[in-house]
Amino acid sequence: LKMIEEPTDNTFIILIAENQERILNTIISRCQITKVSPVSDIQATEYIKARHPNIDSEILAQAVQMSDGDLNKALNIALGSSVDYSDLLLSWMRLSYKRDFSELNDWITMLNTKGREDIKHFMEYAMSFMREYAFYLQTEDVSRLSDSQQLIAKNMTKIMDMIKVESVAKLFQECLSEIMRNVNPRICLMAKSIELGDILRSKDQVKSLYDM
Repeated sequence: LKMIEEPTDNTFIILIAENQERILNTIISRCQITKVSPVSDIQATEYIKARHPNIDSEILAQAVQMSDGDLNKALNIALGSSVDYSDLLLSWMRLSYKRDFSELNDWITMLNTKGREDIKHFMEYAMSFMREYAFYLQTEDVSRLSDSQQLIAKNMTKIMDMIKVESVAKLFQECLSEIMRNVNPRICLMAKSIELGDILRSKDQVKSLYDM
């Protein structure tokens, strides 16, 4: 604080923060605040595609959607993953509903080989998709969904209402939190798969899940 109050000659101090509310008022009162808007999805997509023209368009769309306007995060996810999270999420939902524990175990084993960071990105994608799906449910606006996501979302309306969306989103958040706390991913994913199956089976309308 003393350095901010009494900087040495020809010194400029630049402080960067994502959440102004977490900064002490004594610091804010001594600063000139400039707010920088998040990068739009279109800007992020164009920037990354211009520098990496061969990148898979579906993976790029998923990375941008997950980034919440953070260009570096979008770039890191897009370049660091060869996984189509959309297909991965749909497979998880199908297997969880079927309660085929042999296939679920194979799916979890496959995901576990990707490493903790990719599992974390997958869960972030799952949460992001549920947020966009909830927006679609309320507005029928598909502009924020990729082509494959639009197909999944339109079929999901037959089996998932806002009540289920809230339950599933909470489950995904819990799973991400546990993985970030270094809980064993295999144990966490199997437990959450059972819970996910229970949510999807409620009112038993999920036969259309296999048509997605």
